[in-house]
Amino acid sequence: MSSFASLARPYARAVFAEALATDSLALWQQRLQALVDALSDKSLVPVVRSKAIQRDAKIKAFAAALGADVALAGLARLLVQNDRLELAHEIAAQFAELVRKQEHKQAVIITSPYPLDDADLQALTQRLKQRIGMQLEVAVRVDPELIAGVQIRAQGWQIDGNMRAQLADLSRRLIA
Repeated sequence: MSSFASLARPYARAVFAEALATDSLALWQQRLQALVDALSDKSLVPVVRSKAIQRDAKIKAFAAALGADVALAGLARLLVQNDRLELAHEIAAQFAELVRKQEHKQAVIITSPYPLDDADLQALTQRLKQRIGMQLEVAVRVDPELIAGVQIRAQGWQIDGNMRAQLADLSRRLIA
């Protein structure tokens, strides 16, 4: 069976095309987040997962949860009709990536063994921006197991400059 990513791709692209055509990228990001939030609503989850509940009842439940947003209700109806509600989170993630590409931005995760101060983070971000040539959306994580250095990940690449990885690599070379 196809992965969530491949199943979600046509929906994400269609929503993105609609958002571009109507100049409403930010609005659609909010709409997709509302859909994801609705799917985590504890009162709605049993309705969504139940095989006994008819599709029309699921659509009505979603319409009530999503409010008066006709476009979002239309997307929810389509996902219910195609038994693809479980793709909502992946659709939102792929849509966000398409928006980043459109805006020439790159999502980057910087992991450090300790919290980075603002000056270090700004300097690192500036160097990355020069290297990548795009605006960055930076998320910072702390992982004390890294020992020292940082690990930088983005879609399709990784820079692993942490001490733990270097020690593991040295150990592999000595054993081989």
